[in-house]
Amino acid sequence: MTQQTRVYVFISDNRELYGLSVVSNGSNMPTEMGVAIWEKREEIPLTNAAVAKYAKDQDPQSAITNLIMCGYHITRISAEVIPFPTPHRSSS
Repeated sequence: MTQQTRVYVFISDNRELYGLSVVSNGSNMPTEMGVAIWEKREEIPLTNAAVAKYAKDQDPQSAITNLIMCGYHITRISAEVIPFPTPHRSSS
């Protein structure tokens, strides 16, 4: 029987992103997204059910593919809010 691969769950310092990594200290997590520090939250098995808890906005299988191919996966915790543009003139 083979040992199940473990995935480490991190949260960004601005609390907007989850990062999943196969590296226990998260040293492979990207920092160019405006994230200075990734804080470790928990350790989960590499299964669809466990990954789906953190990859809510995507198919868990695509997150697993990213983990296998890249070693990490980033997902947004909540929806990105895009403000309406300010009107250039008042409406009458």
